[in-house]
Amino acid sequence: MVIHAAPAPEEQAVPPCIIDWSDSIARAEHDLEHDVIVTVIGASPLAPVPAVAGVLAANLDVDPSSLVLRRASSSSYLLMLPDLSSVTRLVNLKQPLCSPEFSLLCKKWSRLAGATGKVLPCQVDVEICGIPAHVWETSTVEQLLNPHAWIDHVHETTVELNDLSSFRCSAWCLDVSKVPPSKELWVAEPPNVILEDPPVKRFLSYPTSFKTSVVSPSCGLAPNLPPPPPHEDGSDEDPSTRQRWRLSASAPPRSHHQMIVGCVNAAGGGDISASQARGGQPT
Repeated sequence: MVIHAAPAPEEQAVPPCIIDWSDSIARAEHDLEHDVIVTVIGASPLAPVPAVAGVLAANLDVDPSSLVLRRASSSSYLLMLPDLSSVTRLVNLKQPLCSPEFSLLCKKWSRLAGATGKVLPCQVDVEICGIPAHVWETSTVEQLLNPHAWIDHVHETTVELNDLSSFRCSAWCLDVSKVPPSKELWVAEPPNVILEDPPVKRFLSYPTSFKTSVVSPSCGLAPNLPPPPPHEDGSDEDPSTRQRWRLSASAPPRSHHQMIVGCVNAAGGGDISASQARGGQPT
């Protein structure tokens, strides 16, 4: 994986889609530790599953029908193996694995494959006014800020749920000037038991306003960061490093949720909401 600085604002024609790190992503990555990316070389269109499975089975000395292959791209498959020893055995074979029709290049699955590192260099404090009480939640603010900024944490004054006139949080963005001064919040109405002709989807629109103040003004290009060194087993990342990254990366993105749960309802999970200010349970 090559890590680059985020592009300058003028180069960022289409805002990125930012997905928060979550426990489900961590579980998925853990499950994929038994998987191998098999790139097919010299076959267009992509060689069929039985042919690829036959070559792999011959090298692993297993029954081809025991191999589970899923198409991953126009030139590769995702091979699901039962254990890490099988993965290590396969990737340690002399690569590529050759057949008369095509060759196979086998590497451990890694989230770094096909990715480039990016950073959000600008940290800002955000205050949003006008959020109605029935949707006064962190998830609402996440959608209001998307795709302009990503929440780092919710301010303590908001966590305490004493003042619902504004929602205060700290967020990261590429360019603070792209955060709009106002935005309409459309909230879907409950399903109508009477069908309309023609059918429509009804919403209520609420005006919201944004105030931002820069915390870290480093909104230019960030310095290039070196990629992690490849691991001896052929993967792009050392397992111990991957585990450290998982533990360190899983906490900060969800810190605003964890802080809220700890302050409002230590026994439950979920989002901060106005209903909790009345002593209700999180939904």
